[in-house]
Formats: sequence, C-alpha cells, structure tokens
Amino acid sequence: MFPEGIGGFAHGATGAGWALTRLALSSAGTTADRRRWYELGTLAHDFEESLYAPEAGAWVDARIGGDVDHPTAWCHGSTGIGLAALDLHRRTGDPRHLDTALRSGPAGLREGFGWSHTLCHGDLGLWELLHHLRGLKGYEGPSAAQADAELITGIEQRGPVGGLAKEAFAPGLLPGLSGVVHHLLRMHPDARLSSPLLLAHPERQDTA
Repeated sequence: MFPEGIGGFAHGATGAGWALTRLALSSAGTTADRRRWYELGTLAHDFEESLYAPEAGAWVDARIGGDVDHPTAWCHGSTGIGLAALDLHRRTGDPRHLDTALRSGPAGLREGFGWSHTLCHGDLGLWELLHHLRGLKGYEGPSAAQADAELITGIEQRGPVGGLAKEAFAPGLLPGLSGVVHHLLRMHPDARLSSPLLLAHPERQDTA
C-alpha cells in the first residue's frame, strides 16, 4: 500500500525492526541467521530515524496524503517508537535506543491527552509510554500523579472514548473499550497484568 515505506510499530519499520532484533537476541536459528536478523533490524531502525524531524521534535508520517504530519499513536507514531526503543534498550543497553526513547516522550506530549482513551492511538498508549520513561535519567514530563489525573479526569468527564470514529462503539482491545478496562485494572498498584502494546506475557505473581 505504501511503496515509499512507512514507520510505526504496527504498520511500519519500527515493529519490523523490533521483532527482528528480538529474534536476533533469542536462541532461534544459527549464528549467521541471528547476525542477519540483527543487521536487518538495524536497517529498520535507521529508516525510522531518517523520518525524525529535529525542528519538530517528532517523527514524520511518510505516507503520501497522510492527515497528520507527526503522528503520536502506538500503531503509527511516537508512542510505538518509544515503547519499542525502551524494550530494546533494556535488553541490549544500546544508547541509541535510549536516545530514541527519551525523544519519544516530548513528541507524544506535543498533542497531549484528550483525543481518545485507546491503547492504540489514545491517552492510554501515551500513559504507558510515560510510565516507563519516568524512571530514566533525562525524562521530562508529567509526574505519575499528573498523568493519572489527566487520564481519570478525562474518562470521568466524557466517558471512555474509543475507536477512530469517536461516536461509534468500538469493543476491541487495542482500538476500543476493552483495552480501556484492561488498562484501568493495570493501573492498580497490585495488578499483575501486562501491557499488550509489547505483546508480553502476563507478569507472574510470586506465590508462597
């Protein structure tokens, strides 16, 4: 659909690079296979970086005819770019991924909270990104209390808003209201639910 190539976690280079790098870090394949997967992942990260516009402090939407110049969503924008970079930095220690992650927070905050509440392209995705960025040196953004207040107040005032067409009922996990419920449960301090945004297994709760 987009021969010019696009970025993004769900639709473009970010997700492909993340998956290839994760595969390269596993025990799958041969040593040569893993080296090749890592190289391909690096090329994907290079392409994503080529879309970063320093003057805007955000990544450009490479799709011809796109409606948003610098998207902030998980599926196609700074939230997904930041979460992928955070995950890879934790696994590799590569400062390149740390730098990308720290830039993703201000990029997402350019639009801030208030558009919708979905994991895929709304407040919950941004909350997830800020939640993980907050522990990093160099983080500049709202405190946990401020981010929680923005999110909860928005839901209390308008009700949960999901889907690309805000007035339509969308029950799905990533673009809909079941993701809102899942994430609200996750926000409880004792919750052991994992975020679906990185396709992770649920966290294990220690048993006596």
